[in-house]
Amino acid sequence: MVFARFAGDEFVAILPRQTDRAELARIGERIVGALAEPFRIKNQDVRVGASVGIAITPDDTCDAGELVTFADQAMYRSKQAGKARYCFFDMQVRERMLEAARTEAELRVALERNELRLYFQPKVGLLDGQLHGAEALVRWQHPRRGLLPPSEFVDLAERCGLMASLGRLVLAMAVAQCRQWLDQGRPLVVAINVSPSQFVEPCFVDDVLDTLRRAEVPPRLLSIEITESMAMQDFEATIERLGQLRAAGVRIALDDFGIGFSNLSQLSRLPLDMLKIDRSLVTGIGRDRKSEAIVRAIVGMSHALGCYAIAEGIETEVELAFLRQLDCDCGQGYWFARPMTAEALADWQGAARPEASAVQTASVGASSSRSISAGVV
Repeated sequence: MVFARFAGDEFVAILPRQTDRAELARIGERIVGALAEPFRIKNQDVRVGASVGIAITPDDTCDAGELVTFADQAMYRSKQAGKARYCFFDMQVRERMLEAARTEAELRVALERNELRLYFQPKVGLLDGQLHGAEALVRWQHPRRGLLPPSEFVDLAERCGLMASLGRLVLAMAVAQCRQWLDQGRPLVVAINVSPSQFVEPCFVDDVLDTLRRAEVPPRLLSIEITESMAMQDFEATIERLGQLRAAGVRIALDDFGIGFSNLSQLSRLPLDMLKIDRSLVTGIGRDRKSEAIVRAIVGMSHALGCYAIAEGIETEVELAFLRQLDCDCGQGYWFARPMTAEALADWQGAARPEASAVQTASVGASSSRSISAGVV
């Protein structure tokens, strides 16, 4: 038997002449079980855990390089299945691996051929029913598979090191659209999501500001959205980057708020303009009192921090009414509109929308000491 470190936190065990699947399964169980037990180091219990992938020769392949690759793919499958378990490589794993390789190659070409498209989901003021901004969401106009949502390629882009390039392209496209709307006399704040790999690049802040400068777009028309987990990875660096952007006029939003494990004392130090309430909490409105209590607390905390509260994933009138009662500033979701092209957004903005009228009518006489001009230029 050979046991060696492969890369990072990955290790390889080679078991010569061991091809019995039942026996290999028992070995996998023993490894997972052994590492599930805590290690005692300097009077502290340390837990690590393991995910195991198993490939067999000659059943899977007779090539040594492929054998390691297949075991690695099976290991990632075990991680996706919930970690702390083992998985055998099989043809389904192989097909997914080959498909991922094809998609990666096609994505690299797509970035060069400008096959990516931006769709925009409106952000609507919950007390006035007006358009307060839009979130830019990337799509891939695949030549063979049609229009693909981000779930089909964003995770892959992150894994194969393309996310920073993809993020820069989305930034450029969003700012170009801002410029076009400005030229049409319709200034609108556009929000973009920033990936972890893009955010930690040393040139990230310069890229954002240079892109705005070249397009002659006022920084106040761009909103950067990062997640709680991203903000907390290197907190001091996050404060510095966000501070530079905010000082230049770029708006900062903390996305998917309410599902992470933020240190609230640290949260108060972040230079933020908006907190976005995660849709998983919004969907609990009218069904789960705990979700409602959390949403109520987030809206109150947002206002106490001087931030605007934006609710994601509004889909029902019950959710809208509850959020409006809390003086939640903005919302987005299918109740208002699905993501759409820039041209469709212009038509949507100019149309008489029943839901906007309902919001305006219901809010007549409502008192609020807070401005709800988030995103309005």
